[in-house]
Amino acid sequence: MHVARQSCDANAHPVALAGSNVTYHGLGWNLEERGKIPAAARMALVGTPPTSLDWRNKDGQNWITPIKSQGTCGSCVAFGSVAAFEANIRIANSDPNLDINLSEQHLFSCGGGNCITGWFVSSALNYMRDNGVPPESCFPYQGIDGHCSDTCPNWQSQAYKITSWTWVVSDATSIELALVNGPVVATFDVYEDFGGCAINHPDCGYSGYGGGIYHHTGGWLLGGHAVSLIGYDNAQQYWIAKNSWGSGWGENGYFRIGFGEVGINNGVAAMVYPYQGPVTTTTTTTTTTATAYSTLTTTSTTATTTTTTATSMWLSYSTATSYSPTFTSRTTSTITSTVGGSTTTTTGFTTTTTTIYVAAAVAGFSLVGLGLTVPLLSMTGRHLSRSRRNPRAEGGRA
Repeated sequence: MHVARQSCDANAHPVALAGSNVTYHGLGWNLEERGKIPAAARMALVGTPPTSLDWRNKDGQNWITPIKSQGTCGSCVAFGSVAAFEANIRIANSDPNLDINLSEQHLFSCGGGNCITGWFVSSALNYMRDNGVPPESCFPYQGIDGHCSDTCPNWQSQAYKITSWTWVVSDATSIELALVNGPVVATFDVYEDFGGCAINHPDCGYSGYGGGIYHHTGGWLLGGHAVSLIGYDNAQQYWIAKNSWGSGWGENGYFRIGFGEVGINNGVAAMVYPYQGPVTTTTTTTTTTATAYSTLTTTSTTATTTTTTATSMWLSYSTATSYSPTFTSRTTSTITSTVGGSTTTTTGFTTTTTTIYVAAAVAGFSLVGLGLTVPLLSMTGRHLSRSRRNPRAEGGRA
């Protein structure tokens, strides 16, 4: 297998070469990470997911934020992570129109990303958990390594944090069930048949992905890439992914890729953002009066029942079952009995939880705040791919 080693200005935005119709796109996921994910760190889910899902049209609403462009900087990990996070924030707030636009530049510059050597998904998600990400306006995207100090003052008060995250096992059912909760981060290998010819291989014969369901056919390996998975179709066996190469690329910035192709199932990470949506409360009061004629005593009983229903959005990975979305009903019953001149009040609680699906237990492994701490390994060359230019392709951030 030939691995393309590409190099160019780390601070550049995507540009077409002079006299060429080729545009180069940034990649940036460090391939070394895949081999450093322990099997025990992967969460397995069991259940029966829907046959298909697309968060761009879930319950008649689009929960996905607009397509963006990373330029030629190897910052895909920041873009894929933020794309999934923004959608999960909308879902957690039960508001598909929530105006949320987070700063990839802050995440990349403050978390340790590098345009040339790329980055790790685990490092990005750990930073999102421990520090959070502020709005785009706090540190607009520049397409360079950047300096964390360029973030706006008091950004911490504006930052959004995930609660925790976990790797998901590579079987399609587990990934589908993770997607039921919201978009996830995914990584895969990019070859010339997807990303276009390498810089040093201009006549490779591949123009890159242009639509349809991608299945790898050939070409040099260009590098690793991170995106957000936003849906799937089980019948046709493909994932739906949101890319960061502008809305003029692929299928309006998105692409479909076959299950298991080029490692797409092997580096999927699901994040947790606490449920912020509405809670429904209903109260019913019933009063019953009865007289015992044998003792001429009147008993008055008033029962007040309050039922609160909410949806738990993976609030913690500390136990297998808490990973699962659930519908929880809490019923409070207050019974007041009056016998003669004496009154007695009794309060009782009943909680009923219905689990949609459960996570398989991982023996001896804690999943709270899960994240790998691994050094950024140096890779020679540049994480770049290229494709034939679409007249609508953006030259910077979409």
